[in-house]
Amino acid sequence: KLDIPSLALLGMQLCGIHAIDPFHNQREIVGQTGGGRLADLPKREQLTESERLGFFVGSCSRLAGSRRAAAAVKLVVDRSRSPMESATALMLCAPLWRGGYALGRPEMNRRIMLPVGLHEPYAAAGSRSAAEAPYAECDFVFVKDGKTVVVDYHGEWSHSGEGNIHHDSLRSNAFTSLGFTYFTLTKWQFFDLGLLDKVARQIGAALGRKPRVRFDDYDRRKILLHAAAASAVRRGFFDMVGD
Repeated sequence: KLDIPSLALLGMQLCGIHAIDPFHNQREIVGQTGGGRLADLPKREQLTESERLGFFVGSCSRLAGSRRAAAAVKLVVDRSRSPMESATALMLCAPLWRGGYALGRPEMNRRIMLPVGLHEPYAAAGSRSAAEAPYAECDFVFVKDGKTVVVDYHGEWSHSGEGNIHHDSLRSNAFTSLGFTYFTLTKWQFFDLGLLDKVARQIGAALGRKPRVRFDDYDRRKILLHAAAASAVRRGFFDMVGD
């Protein structure tokens, strides 16, 4: 019953690694530096995967709305950790004719292994002990023709405070040492379409992607897709489904 962008976002919720729990009370966590932040969304394993959703939709081709569902499932990216990550994935990855930036399909929340020399200061920043696996978990990892571009979404709470700023700096330095191109994206950049255009062009340039727009109303389609994604985040994913 939903439109295609809303279906895609709902699909990413089913295939994500977080929960939207109406009974979950966000509480303030006080870190070692004394700076408070809100607790993250409850974490959980994926309920399903985009490939399995596609198979299911394909087996229901006679049901009303199945064509919309089949179109939407092609936009679903696995392992989103938050509604904002899902909305960002929709904009960055959707094809031009749907109003997206056509940057290709990333891996979300992928673990990047770090050499020991890079891992030690990263672990010292408080993310994990040095005895644990030397990796960093990245929100979006795009790979094309041997080029790796990492994009992290920085939420308002999880990346504020002196300790988190220090941690993010070490993280950026580690990726640069590995030869990756690293970008960060904030909620202000996402909700401001002009700023989102700029960072999408930068990511595309780093990947060597130069999508050609072959129709006159791309800007209109982009505005509509962005409005749908932003509205879904503001209203809440399950609120858009209705009773």
